[in-house]
Amino acid sequence: MRPTSTRNRTVNPVAILLLLFAGLCGAAASSAEQRSTFSHQLVGREFTYVVQPGDSLTAIGARFGVGISTLAAVNKLAYNAHLKPAQELHIDNRHIVPRAADNGIVINIPQRMLYFFTQGQARRAFPVALGKEDWPTPSGEFKIAVKEENPVWDVPKSIQEEMRREGKEVKTCVPPGPDNPLGKHWLGLSITGYGIHGTIAPASIYQFQTHGCIRLHPDDVAELFPAVERGTGITAVPPPLARAQRRPALPRSSYGYLPQAAEHRARAQATRRQ
Repeated sequence: MRPTSTRNRTVNPVAILLLLFAGLCGAAASSAEQRSTFSHQLVGREFTYVVQPGDSLTAIGARFGVGISTLAAVNKLAYNAHLKPAQELHIDNRHIVPRAADNGIVINIPQRMLYFFTQGQARRAFPVALGKEDWPTPSGEFKIAVKEENPVWDVPKSIQEEMRREGKEVKTCVPPGPDNPLGKHWLGLSITGYGIHGTIAPASIYQFQTHGCIRLHPDDVAELFPAVERGTGITAVPPPLARAQRRPALPRSSYGYLPQAAEHRARAQATRRQ
């Protein structure tokens, strides 16, 4: 049999065009799929805040969900600036909603924000305090299992040990009242020992300071509490870098630079954390 010669073989231009078209279609489909995971929603606004007696950059940043360094830089202040009553500050607490849900709660851990969705829209957004580096807030899919007003805090043994190491009074139980770190509202999660709750230390909001729980300003948890029911879904997961098409220029902290979720410590006990 005579071998087929390839010396004068011609290239079919139609075939090349079809291959290029298929490649472009595949790339477009991939790009569209990627874009579909991006957020188109923004929450928050720009406004002028008038300093009240006793205010600090820490307290103001905690209330509105703005990093202290960002707040100081935007207003051309030192990080530890002493504020005067009636002083005006520019606040920009816009945040990109990084992950949509039809209904329920989404907690963006690195962004330190909680979003409450109904019908696919973020209807409420609150800054939160979350677990510190060595005691992180767990990520995953949960549900609200308990709704309780004026909760009792049964102090976990691990936190009792921490109190002992730090030379503090070791407490095993804290009744409802002004000394209860859970505040007036408790939304217990389906993962044992963790919950969404208020606080008696509002200036700690928008920081990583808790023992794994999600801590809200007292006014914010009072607003969220009646809006949710037992069984409401919760997603606590650091998704990829949040983006929004045609997004305005926002403070860097608004985007939420989201690292991989760390595995939460095996410290879950049948007791409430703070």
